[in-house]
Amino acid sequence: MAIEHLTPEMQLTMLLAQFHDLKIIRDILIPAESGKTTHIDFLIMTRAGIFICEMKTFYGTILGNGMS
Repeated sequence: MAIEHLTPEMQLTMLLAQFHDLKIIRDILIPAESGKTTHIDFLIMTRAGIFICEMKTFYGTILGNGMS
């Protein structure tokens, strides 16, 4: 399957799989006391630190500055 036909999440998974020193956990649901949940798309653990990645797919022109 051509990479352009994969979801952005799968494209990132394939890209990160090339780096063997990473530990990746996908689609984490964290429950809150209110009964709601928080969703994390990617938790990426490296020797340099822990990174959280939230994937969004927006089309068109996105405008803004550092304060918006």
